[in-house]
Amino acid sequence: RANVVRRALMKQETANAASAPLIHIVVSAAIAVIVAFAIQQGQRGEMTAGDFFIFFTALLSLLPPLKSLSSVNSVIQRGLAAAGSLFGLIDETPESSASGKLANRLCGTIEFRDVSYRYADRDVDALSSVSIAIKAGTRVAFVGASGSGKSTALSLLAGFYAPSAGSILVDGVPTHVIGLHALRENLSLVSQDVLLVSDSVARNIAFGDSMPPASQGDRASVDQGRVRIAALAAGADAFVSALPGGYDTNVGEDGGLLSGGQRQRIAIARAFYKNAPIVLFDEATSALDAQSELVVQQSLLALGEGRTVVQIAHRLSSIRDADEIFVFDGGRIVERGSHETLVALGGCYAALVKGQAA
Repeated sequence: RANVVRRALMKQETANAASAPLIHIVVSAAIAVIVAFAIQQGQRGEMTAGDFFIFFTALLSLLPPLKSLSSVNSVIQRGLAAAGSLFGLIDETPESSASGKLANRLCGTIEFRDVSYRYADRDVDALSSVSIAIKAGTRVAFVGASGSGKSTALSLLAGFYAPSAGSILVDGVPTHVIGLHALRENLSLVSQDVLLVSDSVARNIAFGDSMPPASQGDRASVDQGRVRIAALAAGADAFVSALPGGYDTNVGEDGGLLSGGQRQRIAIARAFYKNAPIVLFDEATSALDAQSELVVQQSLLALGEGRTVVQIAHRLSSIRDADEIFVFDGGRIVERGSHETLVALGGCYAALVKGQAA
């Protein structure tokens, strides 16, 4: 990807470097023709020396703006590219805000029935006829190499995309019947990319629970006790309490005042604060050190009762205790079972475990 960007930038700079000399050559040739024409008029007595001087001075004053044209094209092209991205976003079809038929808390039973999905810019399916059954209150893991389809499956469950074929059911009801709003009220998602706002730690933890907008000095909308419990569960209380303002410390723009591991623990605490029946973890412990990861994994095990936990993990040590592991390869599920069962099978999962142990 870096090489693609480098080649694109080189092409842009090459075009910019070539445009200036070309414009200068054209301008110089035009001036030479005009001067030759003026000299001929002077020789025929149709133009005096004063007229020629005035004409030539006016002609020279046009050179700077004509030369500046060499930089206009690159600016216009960058503007057109930016406008294309902006209008592409504006033209996106908005997600339906309908609540669907169900407004109560879901239990958390999940089922994929022959689900397939293909991205618009690809020629092959990212998922192909995937069938999964997850019981409420269990903890499952999706593993596989990059591009195997596990993140796509999680995105489909979160309602970011609609399946190209098949259906996803929660508590036996298709997700399109439940409705996006009701579905997401029952989901907590912790992804690799943590989104924090420039506000206090407490409000960032409570951010995902349909909070009203903050007003200056207003803390009534945040349940401080609940925030503390969520932070303890995520292993974040120790470092938050050590901050200058504790839970009232502003984390800065996009959490810039916190480390990567601290930001992820805030995001995990946010999921616990919401207390949704279904929790999705997309490599949520990727930025944590071994000790912090152990704290979070212990919290997941302790608080997993009554919740359905779906976890994507590249670090296989974090999912050894999962009730069931689904191994993705080429958009299909090639293996499923417990850690011990899959290791004994000696297939794809065993190869992944062996590769990480090496």
